[in-house]
Amino acid sequence: MTPEPTVQALHDTRRSPETVRREAASARGKANSEKGKRAERDLVGYLRARGWPGAERTVRTGHRTPGRVSADRGDIDGTIGLAWQAKDVSDGALYQVPTWLDDVNAQRAAAGADIGVLVVKRRGHADPGDWWAWLTLDDVVHPLTTNTLTGYRYPAALFVVPVRLAVGDLVPILHYWGYGTCDGRDGGCACDGCRV
Repeated sequence: MTPEPTVQALHDTRRSPETVRREAASARGKANSEKGKRAERDLVGYLRARGWPGAERTVRTGHRTPGRVSADRGDIDGTIGLAWQAKDVSDGALYQVPTWLDDVNAQRAAAGADIGVLVVKRRGHADPGDWWAWLTLDDVVHPLTTNTLTGYRYPAALFVVPVRLAVGDLVPILHYWGYGTCDGRDGGCACDGCRV
């Protein structure tokens, strides 16, 4: 004897396969959006505790008009001179880092920031200090890109290479360069305020 189909099963048979695919894609998109927001909140908390008390998630209203679209200034505001973009993606998506760095560079320019930082959450690492921070080589060695004796500026194309380090290792470097406020809690920080 075959069991009677449930009302839900009958309802599902009336939906087209395209409708089912659209609903599944919508659910995946919402889940990915929530993961991204959670990563942004975690990174904001980390930055607030380490010298950027004004750090906060960028509020996006989605307001657009036919002649105007406001430029994306990154995922995190309140870190003067820095533009941040946070990603919570699978390791299989890391091939997109160069494209994401291009986006971060555009966000850096839109925000009027000096440095753009792409932060990618690492699988198995809850602490944002252990996540990957990606910058271009130019952002890391900018003071070295101009020869002070001759004034020669090296070609920018030499410095678009992606550089990866842990966020926890980047924070003391940013303090040393004058970004954020060093409060002495970073035991390995290189700046004068928190040398051990």
